[in-house]
Amino acid sequence: MPRLPALLLAAVLGATLGACATPVAPSGGPPDTTPPALVGSLPARGATRVAAREVVLTFSERLDPASAASAVRVTPEPATPPRVTVRGSDLVVALDSLRPDATVVVTVGTALTDARRVALRAPVVVAFSTGDRIDAGRITGVVRSGATGAPAPGLAVWAYALPDTSSAPPDPATTAPDYRTETTADGSFRLDYLRPGPYAVAAVADRSRNGRADAGETFAVAPQRTLRAVEADTTAASDSTARAAAPVAFWTTALDTVPPAARSARALTDRRVAV
Repeated sequence: MPRLPALLLAAVLGATLGACATPVAPSGGPPDTTPPALVGSLPARGATRVAAREVVLTFSERLDPASAASAVRVTPEPATPPRVTVRGSDLVVALDSLRPDATVVVTVGTALTDARRVALRAPVVVAFSTGDRIDAGRITGVVRSGATGAPAPGLAVWAYALPDTSSAPPDPATTAPDYRTETTADGSFRLDYLRPGPYAVAAVADRSRNGRADAGETFAVAPQRTLRAVEADTTAASDSTARAAAPVAFWTTALDTVPPAARSARALTDRRVAV
């Protein structure tokens, strides 16, 4: 008859082996706070004479497929929206067509998250050309709250090409922007790879992510105009020793949608009334 200690040892071994047979995800440890980082792309950044209509952006970790579609914007805006899919750590952007002799800019916004729902801290931008050169224009700026002066992160920034500096800016409620990016945590933004020329620029809290300014959405403006015409700067892009143009300052506000209402009325004469 086996002794009691031997029976207890056998029972413990059996329980241990049974537990090892069932895989269990490791627990504990610090939470993942590192956002995904771009490690490569096809076509490569700055590539020219690109004919392939599929763009593959490879990140440092697996991505959340549910966040991908709303995070990707392509400029110039294609007639057919791009098809965005995720394959592990690859973000795949399929385009139906490419404009000839154009700089194509793929912007991945901060809506993109990894598999653990950690979001990008700043937009990722990859540009290539279907022609022989990459456009090198740049506009930089900073967006602040008009009420507090604090940085305004997470706003969409849109640029509209103008025929000349005297042209009226387009209506952002109905017109698709030619270029786009987002403000970062400190309220700053940078629009790169622009075709040189004048632009109207606006920042909008595009909650619907439809690329249009909807009623009730906060927007940011430069002090001079609702949409300020600015010249895309190419100096810093072409000369590493040159200083970039000073950032344009924008301040958030909201449209006044409350119509006027009569508060009082008084007779001035038998034919005139002051309201």
